[in-house]
Amino acid sequence: MLRSCVFSLVRPLATVSSSTCRPSLCLLNATNTRSVWSTGQEPRRSTYLQDALTPDEIQTASSAVKGYMSASGVDDPRFVTVSLKEPKPNLDEPPKRQAEVLVLNPSTGIATEMLVQGDEVISSEDLPLGTQPMLTPADCDLAESISKSSEEVQRALKERYGITNMDKVVGDPWSVHLASEEDRLLVEGDGKPRRLVQTFLYQRMEGEGMECNHYAHPIDILPIVDLNSKSVVRIDGLDRLPAPKIPTDSVNY
Repeated sequence: MLRSCVFSLVRPLATVSSSTCRPSLCLLNATNTRSVWSTGQEPRRSTYLQDALTPDEIQTASSAVKGYMSASGVDDPRFVTVSLKEPKPNLDEPPKRQAEVLVLNPSTGIATEMLVQGDEVISSEDLPLGTQPMLTPADCDLAESISKSSEEVQRALKERYGITNMDKVVGDPWSVHLASEEDRLLVEGDGKPRRLVQTFLYQRMEGEGMECNHYAHPIDILPIVDLNSKSVVRIDGLDRLPAPKIPTDSVNY
């Protein structure tokens, strides 16, 4: 009974008669679709203004931002978020669907908030210098790639641990902790804020795929990478000599 009651409370607005649907709740000429990718269901027609942006809306907003920034000479912006700007209630006419976009310019290190309506950027505001948006999955992938492709990191792994196969090395990206004045100066860079990520390293000792629990085999050095310049700016732990041995006991699930 409880389940049926809950379902009755959250039934889609599309089931409400159009004659009783206020403009503030429903979109006229409902043409937006919503992909339910997590369940594998077919996209459904949506009439609710606060539905998440559709894939087409996200693509349109992203293209608008790329064009806007390209006109200013920025050809490689990094997107952080593209989300729906919650519409304000309006009983007279349906409000326009707008996208809030947070984007980063790697060449300057400046993050910018933009408001996009359709295929047009209608407002743009730079965040204070040094403001860092959250890390994205793409940022984490990039950080691991930068760390593992660094000649300095590769040389340290070979000299300290005899590791030459980087396919056996895993990078686990985390945000940095500014524990000292030296750390803060590292973020500032040479006038352009760095987007720093520390990549904890582990070794895969078993198998060729993901079956090895690499967290059982931590490597005792810590590369810190700058996503903006795509380089390793520091490696912590090199002063620990002799190099601590990597644990060899496997603790697989």
